[in-house]
Amino acid sequence: MPGQYWVAKWGDFADYESVLESKWLTLLDFDPQVTAFATQPLEFDAIDARGTWRHTPDVFVRRRDGSVLLLDVKNPELRDDPKVRLQEERTQRTCERLGWDYAMVSEPGGQRWVNIDLLSSARRPLHLGADLVPRLLELAREPVEIGELMRFIEYPDLARGVLYHLMWHQRIVTDLDRPLRETTLVKAAVEVRA
Repeated sequence: MPGQYWVAKWGDFADYESVLESKWLTLLDFDPQVTAFATQPLEFDAIDARGTWRHTPDVFVRRRDGSVLLLDVKNPELRDDPKVRLQEERTQRTCERLGWDYAMVSEPGGQRWVNIDLLSSARRPLHLGADLVPRLLELAREPVEIGELMRFIEYPDLARGVLYHLMWHQRIVTDLDRPLRETTLVKAAVEVRA
């Protein structure tokens, strides 16, 4: 199922070839160490001891420190296929020569993915509720439970969407490896001023 993912980092679309690939674009978009990424960015056309081969990796990632990560996104049912394992081995060796990191990934799992997926629904620019941002940041200067935070706001349903937006943009933070509940503690991140 190909489609387009709207990237919050730069406000434009990135193409993807599968729902699984779109999940990884969501994770990359959320990762503060990732500054840019491109899908199906290049093609390897090479020869090794086993013969000629071609491969188009799924995602090229540039990190804040300048390093590169190349990702291949594979259906977990195909990971043990000998052709897929050979492709992984060849791509890994090529990336090592280029000084790049490489990973073949499958279905993201765990509570962290569940939370990031939820927060991604609030990644777009704020319009309605933007006036709540200063109040939420002020109320979350010290750790506060989500439910308690919502009690301080006149429109809690609207405020929850704004809170998720602030959490997506990591202006309010929490432990994303735990379920998000009313009792979850959140805190405003320390903002660095230029």
